[in-house]
Amino acid sequence: MLSTPVKKKARSSRTGLFLFESKNFPSILYFISVLVMIHFKAKRHGLRGVEDESAPKATLSHAFDQVGRFFSALQECLANALTGIAFFPTTR
Repeated sequence: MLSTPVKKKARSSRTGLFLFESKNFPSILYFISVLVMIHFKAKRHGLRGVEDESAPKATLSHAFDQVGRFFSALQECLANALTGIAFFPTTR
C-alpha cells in the first residue's frame, strides 16, 4: 500500500486569534458564562467575601485528615468494584 503524506494545516500568523480558532473555545465560553452568572447572582443577593477574622483556619492536620478520608473512600469503591459488589443493586 502506498501512503499519502498528510498535509499539515497552516497556522495563522496572528497569535491573538488563536483562542477563537481553538477547538476548546465553546468550553472556555461556557465556563466564562457560568462565572459571570454566579457573579451577578451573588451581587443581586448582596453576598460578599469572608472577612479574614471569621474565615476558618486551615491546618495541615485537617488537610491530611481530608485526604485520608478521600483515599479510604476510593479504596472501598475500588474494592467493591473489583469484587463485583454493586453500588446500586438492580432488581430484575
